[in-house]
Amino acid sequence: MKYLLLLLIYAHLFASDVDELIAKITASKSVEKSALSSAKNPFESPVIKKESNKKDDNASKPLAPPEPTLTLKAIFEKTALINDKWLKQGDKLEGYEIFQINAFSVVLQSQARQKTLYLFKGRK
Repeated sequence: MKYLLLLLIYAHLFASDVDELIAKITASKSVEKSALSSAKNPFESPVIKKESNKKDDNASKPLAPPEPTLTLKAIFEKTALINDKWLKQGDKLEGYEIFQINAFSVVLQSQARQKTLYLFKGRK
């Protein structure tokens, strides 16, 4: 009973403060629609246009195809798990032929180059 009485007294004392705050909020100026329409979106990144009078020499050159991503995940009994496919010596993958399978690496051969995949990073 004491707590209820104290609560009612407390609420009565501070009720006038709440009324003042509500009156201040409602009396504040609102933003006009014209101001909102000219506001910039803070979440959009500005678009930067690159203007150049020079002709781009690289535009006429054909782009080289990207180098395929080859990942060696396991080696087991003369087979290698590369890009989730079990392959043996002589098999082909992404333009490369499996040239040699070692204990911790696989040597791939294409017409243009030779590439070695390692089972563990830093092992050469």
